Amino acid sequence: MTAKYEYLHAAGSNVDISGRVRAYQTELRSDSHMGNAALSTLIVDDPDGGLDMKGLRQVTWSETSEGSNSQIIYRGFTADRTISRGKFRTQTGRTWNANLADQNSILTRRILRDATANRPAETDVARIQWLMTTSEMSSVITDSTYISTAEPVDMDAVDYRDQRVNDVIDDCAQQSGKDFFVIINEIPATPTFALFYDFQASTAYASTLRLSNVLSDIDNVTTFGVLHEATHLVRDPSRVYSGVVLPFDGGEVYVQDAAIANAFVSRDTQAPSVNVKTIAKATDRATRYIADAATEQDVVSTAVVLPLALVNHLKEGMTVNARFSHLPGYSVMNTMRVLTRTVTATSEENYTVSVELVNGPFTAAASAPAGIVQYKLDTDILQRFVTLDAKSTQGNLLVLFVTRRDAGEPNPAVTGWTQIAAAHNNLHWQRSCAIYYRVVTADESAVSGTGSPTDPATINKTYTLTGLSAGDTTAIMEIASPAAYEAGKTSEVNDAASSTAMTGGAVTPTAGAPCIIIMVAETYDNVTTVPLTGTTQLDRWWGGASPMYWVGYRIIASPSGSYTLGATLSGASLTSAVTAVFSTT
Repeated sequence: MTAKYEYLHAAGSNVDISGRVRAYQTELRSDSHMGNAALSTLIVDDPDGGLDMKGLRQVTWSETSEGSNSQIIYRGFTADRTISRGKFRTQTGRTWNANLADQNSILTRRILRDATANRPAETDVARIQWLMTTSEMSSVITDSTYISTAEPVDMDAVDYRDQRVNDVIDDCAQQSGKDFFVIINEIPATPTFALFYDFQASTAYASTLRLSNVLSDIDNVTTFGVLHEATHLVRDPSRVYSGVVLPFDGGEVYVQDAAIANAFVSRDTQAPSVNVKTIAKATDRATRYIADAATEQDVVSTAVVLPLALVNHLKEGMTVNARFSHLPGYSVMNTMRVLTRTVTATSEENYTVSVELVNGPFTAAASAPAGIVQYKLDTDILQRFVTLDAKSTQGNLLVLFVTRRDAGEPNPAVTGWTQIAAAHNNLHWQRSCAIYYRVVTADESAVSGTGSPTDPATINKTYTLTGLSAGDTTAIMEIASPAAYEAGKTSEVNDAASSTAMTGGAVTPTAGAPCIIIMVAETYDNVTTVPLTGTTQLDRWWGGASPMYWVGYRIIASPSGSYTLGATLSGASLTSAVTAVFSTT
């Protein structure tokens, strides 16, 4: 193992303590949510009594097998230390049990004193940008790489003097709904502490790895198998409230949502906010809280064994595509954010990386699409129906994907479905793909070719696809629909020449209207795929003969401009693809 442990004894004076840390007994944890600092313990042997570990000093654990700009596994600071004999019995031999606080602990160090901390009314973004210029903040964090300027919200004038740096960031995060934590950025020649201030829905700071418990997904290159015994989902209703009382400097507001009470129970909470000064901003904040309180909190705990050279390809705060076939709502690839990471040195070749994951990137805002309810691929190309795992829900949206061979464009007339995009590639025997949709009705048996009127078990569950042929690959996705959808903004890529780039063409959703963008594609060759940044790969299937079937998507709460979905192929192939946008009206 090429692990290295360093203790910063004084300014600029690192002491290499690698030989004093017991092999395969190190387990350190880092957090990445709302500035929380995780605590860990490092055991350091001191056989000659020559080590004097002081408090509030930096400790760094690195792995030199990693890339030159990604070697730091952990960087934290010493808290209380317990000194004992440990395994030593004579002379000055001793053991240090040093408690460590992770990098987020630096946010609480400084108190604002300058007159500029008396802030005027401004946006959260402007306030964070001001904070970065202060001596109190710049003494600990100088890197603004991961500060998002998207979707600024207005904030009241407030005097932050005698409050801490993290109090300002937290106040901004409470108003905007963004998250914050400290990142160790090794891109500069000298590693820096960077502030992450962005939505959990952001695609910034993404892992290049994927996690799965589905054997066919795992290649041990980019997709790694998780440890079954370490994988579980905690679904917690603690944050669910139907009413929020928000006391502020000037009164209080009370915001309720009857829909939450109907779905769960009537339940209130208090959220005192001393830095809020007006009823308008108090109401805005309480309304945001109630939107967050509408759903239970899912946290998936899992662990993966990674080689030395990949240990930092999955870090706290990163987004990662993950799939867990046995967990409800996670049977397809979801983009999730790493809430906490614990790294354990387990052998000379590997580390065990344990993570807690939250479904942040695709947890919708109040008016955004609620996400994918279920998805089912029919792998029997000789039949012409798809049976969902659960009955579809009235009012939800169903999206049908079709790929074909030797038939040109798919037949546009599939009974009960509306085709909105289709593409083909005549360069390889007329392979083609298409997207259809429909809105679920109360009783799908009334729709010709859908379900079976004589079998109630298939109503709203089994969809017979009249108009297609044996040999077509078909799949259906169900999307929760809190509002009416306007289908449109499509792109078609026909007769794409052989290439390692597979895209569905640019689409421009209605600005500000929450949407889901979906792309279906077919390739002539059986190639592996790596989704482009911002694209979540939903499925990839090869039935033993061309075409290969692929589906990806992206959910955007407030779109602006154009978006292109797609993937990079492991080898050049002929392709065609279609992309469709479903926006709320």
